[in-house]
Amino acid sequence: MKVNPETLNSEVARYNKLVEKGKDTDFYKKPKFMSIKVQNEPFYAIRANSTTLGA
Repeated sequence: MKVNPETLNSEVARYNKLVEKGKDTDFYKKPKFMSIKVQNEPFYAIRANSTTLGA
């Protein structure tokens, strides 16, 4: 994934704090989906491209 481990840990910690608050101020995910913290390794990543071209 070519990401600095410290950066990844920081972002996971930030996300978990947002879950505790129940409000995603980064990507505005609906509160009902802010209930599960990222806690258990291993973590996986995939490269994805959006295919939506309309509004």
